[in-house]
Amino acid sequence: MSSQPLRIFIGSEPRMWAAETVLRYSIETHASIPTEIVSMDYTLGGVWGGWNIGRPRAMPGRHRKDDEGNSIWFTDFTNYRWAIPEACGFTGRAVYMDVDMLVLGDVAELLTMPMDKPILTLHPGETSVMVMDCAAVGRLGNWPRIEKMKNLGWDLRRYIQVLSEQEAFGQLPPEWNCLDGRGFLLTRTRLVHYTDMGSQPWRPYPERIHYRPHKVPEMDSLWFHYATRARKAGYFQEQEFSPPAYPKGKPRPAPAPAVQPD
Repeated sequence: MSSQPLRIFIGSEPRMWAAETVLRYSIETHASIPTEIVSMDYTLGGVWGGWNIGRPRAMPGRHRKDDEGNSIWFTDFTNYRWAIPEACGFTGRAVYMDVDMLVLGDVAELLTMPMDKPILTLHPGETSVMVMDCAAVGRLGNWPRIEKMKNLGWDLRRYIQVLSEQEAFGQLPPEWNCLDGRGFLLTRTRLVHYTDMGSQPWRPYPERIHYRPHKVPEMDSLWFHYATRARKAGYFQEQEFSPPAYPKGKPRPAPAPAVQPD
């Protein structure tokens, strides 16, 4: 096993600060190895600044093309994930995660997981969690460098097409990307992904989205359970976070399931 920390890149944006904080806590509280967590947020500048996303910032898209057929990013971080291998100097292993997640397992599994392809993901159409062999990605043909990516105008599908044509994707175990609680098992699931924007418990866009409780009640209670633990552990200042109230007449989340010992 490498003595270097596992590099974990989180695709994020300012409105997702609560989700990112809880995700960081969930990674670190279960990790048995050192980790280096990098926020890919455009407000931080550097590698993450100066990208053409095809629309104003802080307005998550409903469409992936504008009226003229140009690419629009669905989130403020949609294509940052493809910059990770170069950001790592095309060396070592790195992990990508969307910000709307909770990690319930030990990320050391991702560091030691056998890789027979440059990228492991659930399937080529679901790249929200990826384990990347940065050197192997760098050896692929027709792979653009970051400065070119910033104004290239490719959408997510174009990057996936280039990778798929070179058979770059391998299989990530499904327990490392449980989509909205489907197939959730506390004894097996390693990562939960809150893909439905209308039921994300931290409610990042209350002025635009009418939020509702999650269709799998355990997903609400699980996130609030980790958020409470994160605050007690000092990840939040006391005044920074309080759970949002549920709409009147809506059911409260079910009690949090028992969490595996850290």
